[in-house]
Amino acid sequence: MKLRYFFNYPMTESRVLKPKIASLIRAMTLAGDSVVDVIEIAGVPPLTPEQHEGFEYLHNYLFSPQPPWLQELRATPAGERWYLRLVGGIFDNVQSARLAVEYHFGNIKAIESAVHSVLQDRDLSTIPPNQTVAVGNTQKLEFEYHAYVFAYRRTLEYLSRAMAGYLKCDCSSFNRFSKVLTAKRSSNVATRLQVVCDEFDEQFAFVVSDGNEGVSVRDRISHYEFTSAGSYNLTRDGFRLIGGGEVLHLIGKAGTLSEALEERLRVLDAFLSKMLHEFTDAVREENQGAALPTSSCGL
Repeated sequence: MKLRYFFNYPMTESRVLKPKIASLIRAMTLAGDSVVDVIEIAGVPPLTPEQHEGFEYLHNYLFSPQPPWLQELRATPAGERWYLRLVGGIFDNVQSARLAVEYHFGNIKAIESAVHSVLQDRDLSTIPPNQTVAVGNTQKLEFEYHAYVFAYRRTLEYLSRAMAGYLKCDCSSFNRFSKVLTAKRSSNVATRLQVVCDEFDEQFAFVVSDGNEGVSVRDRISHYEFTSAGSYNLTRDGFRLIGGGEVLHLIGKAGTLSEALEERLRVLDAFLSKMLHEFTDAVREENQGAALPTSSCGL
């Protein structure tokens, strides 16, 4: 068993390793104390049980026990390629990308909390009425915001690539996933996944451009400009982060950057859960005596 799979097992503690797992590593691994220390320093906590539930649902179907179609797929070198694309893609790549989103989100929360702790007790009444002091050089926040956006999109890319692997199609972009699903629409798996993608389409506009005039925040950062996370505005009445990629406190949007990104995380988790459940159920139904998908994508 790979250690990275082992350490991704869901738990609720904020520490990276459960105490029992840490004790097991210390007892059974050479230089066990050092191994645990490195993991606690350089690792991140696994997905929560709620975040992990969809992955577990698929894992139970694929390996408890392994269905005949999957055994057949692994029987040839060509089939092994698609097997690894599917299994490694979902249980390693997608989960790791989702953890990266959580990591950068946590850093953003910590930065906002530190700023709030400093400013909440400051006397800002010396600022004249109707005047604002805009604070620049908040690059830590911007660097983490960019990383959050990239990790969010990367999660969608990895999921697309992995699930397209079941359909024996190459797909390295969430933008192209719909084309793959359309080409394989004779498969109930493709049809059901397309319904879910359509349901969430508008909510992913900040990381997926629509191909017309709409440019996503992700594409702006990647190809056009250094997009801000926002600017701290200080007035005699208080302070808040305004504007940026999330257009905070503009066009009706209020709240903190963390609150905006936490809502995006809820959307991502809902999407992953629904995709994993629909994929599992559709694959189970499709392989009750049915042939495996062909390798032609028709793109």
